[in-house]
Amino acid sequence: MQPYPAYKESGVEWIEKIPSHWTTTQVKRALEFLDHMRIPLSAEVRGTMTNKTYDYYGASGIIDKVDDYLFDESLILLGEDGANLINRSSPLAFLAHGKFWVNNHAHILRPRSGSLGYFVNLLESIDYVPYVSGSAQPKLTREALGAVRVVVPPREEQHSIAAFLDEKTEAIDALIAKKRRQIALLQEQRAALINQAVTKGLDRNRPMKDSGVPWIGEIPAEWTVAPVYSKYLVQLGKMLDKKRITGKHLGPYLRNVDVQWDSINVDNLPKMDFHPDEWERYGLKVGDLLVCEGGEVGRAAIWNGSLEPCYYQKALHRLRPINDHDHSRFMFYLLRMAANRGLFVSTGNLTTIDHLTGEKLRQHRFPFAPSAEQERIACYLDQETDRIDTAIQSIEGLINLLSEYRTALISAAVTGKIDVRDVGV
Repeated sequence: MQPYPAYKESGVEWIEKIPSHWTTTQVKRALEFLDHMRIPLSAEVRGTMTNKTYDYYGASGIIDKVDDYLFDESLILLGEDGANLINRSSPLAFLAHGKFWVNNHAHILRPRSGSLGYFVNLLESIDYVPYVSGSAQPKLTREALGAVRVVVPPREEQHSIAAFLDEKTEAIDALIAKKRRQIALLQEQRAALINQAVTKGLDRNRPMKDSGVPWIGEIPAEWTVAPVYSKYLVQLGKMLDKKRITGKHLGPYLRNVDVQWDSINVDNLPKMDFHPDEWERYGLKVGDLLVCEGGEVGRAAIWNGSLEPCYYQKALHRLRPINDHDHSRFMFYLLRMAANRGLFVSTGNLTTIDHLTGEKLRQHRFPFAPSAEQERIACYLDQETDRIDTAIQSIEGLINLLSEYRTALISAAVTGKIDVRDVGV
């Protein structure tokens, strides 16, 4: 892509130089705010909304005359609050089409003149961090957004830029979607591999028997099916007590968020008072299997002793083998298989928050191979899942590069760093 023939200083730090025939202005002068048409957060929408299939961007509250807040045109919505203003994990600005309502979490904008497509890309390319107020709940107020200076090309160029970006970003998005499908297939392959190994073993030509558990099906004839309590000591962590964080025996402890699949964070752990008498109950030893009680129920990882001493709180279960016949790594893969199959997810009320109590975990029945075979299966799965995970990481890296390229391309086009006027679309 070629630059424009001539540039001038824009006077705006984040934009720097712009094409010599472009202008700059404030957001409030380029775009009209329609925030007064947002449905209040304290409202319960009723009436016509109950029997129409219009879109609603965020919902709650009582609005008798809901059609007074109904939009029936294409407009720009820009997030007003939330962590995304800081970390940009997803788009801030997007086009809303057709009939819809909007609540107080988004600004509603309409160009005073020019191209919707250009302005939505322009707004998406801005770094709003300098304009955001608040830390616990970052917020981009109407006043702060309205004062942001932006660049405005002539109307015809706005349409050319929008058309160019539509074509290019559509192609990039299609490629990203293809890569994400590849990741999904690899994840399915990994789940199937684990399921096969921990329920059928590595040798497919062997006598099988009915496990007696419908979701397990047949297992090798020499395997057994047993409840967790017969194989592992299950201990829930210590209840978090803020009054005891300044005791004489402070020790670091793991939380639910610190235990991810096959990974444990030990950086900047909080501390709590653990009396020496509590070590056996709440202390961690190499080989302990930690299992999440809530959140992503059943998520697990094995403690490798990277921090001594270390404890764990009530959001986690600790599984410790009763004897040397059972291997925590094999149990880890059993839990991963069970989580993949939704064994720990409640059925019925969708509003129920899933929790894996100690009693439930102890009673769950799993297939167990003989000791030597457990170790063999775990080693095999370590190798094969590592290969799949490496492939997934490679694709994720490519997705990140494509996303960065997409962002850079939009920024270059809407700020005039590249000239797309003569580019065929």
